[in-house]
Amino acid sequence: MRGAKAGLISGVAWGGMMALFGVISLMQDKAAFESIVQQEIASGTINGTTPEQAYNLALEVGAILPLFIGVLFGLIFGVIFARIALKFLSSQTLPIRGAAFGAILWVVYEFLLGSFDVVSIVTSIGASLVAGYLLGYLYDRFAPRSPGTFQEPGWGPPNPSGIEP
Repeated sequence: MRGAKAGLISGVAWGGMMALFGVISLMQDKAAFESIVQQEIASGTINGTTPEQAYNLALEVGAILPLFIGVLFGLIFGVIFARIALKFLSSQTLPIRGAAFGAILWVVYEFLLGSFDVVSIVTSIGASLVAGYLLGYLYDRFAPRSPGTFQEPGWGPPNPSGIEP
């Protein structure tokens, strides 16, 4: 359960970062995007839309779709991480294991997507490392704690003798 919960939150973080990067890059290349759409309209590939409408649709989809993908795959990868977390890179902390897990998933993501431009690589590896680190951190954070482990700051160890110092 804690793997799914950690995966959900880290998936939302990944989706948010990817949506932000995608929308920013699309906003910087609006003229190029509309030019390509105009060529497709002229060739008959796209009908019933204007370049401005296609651009607005691309912005909306580019902002929403990565969040849905992040939630879905965050849940799946959170459960997978929960199954392998204690066996994977056992000498490292859970956040570092999560970042390594994110890097492995990034390699798979890049090869499945087939996008090898520099901006895509930099943004997606950054988002994957941050989301992976967050996955490991939250997985550790959501671990059940035994009742006697919490101590307020400034409190020392329990005094078994009962005598005040």
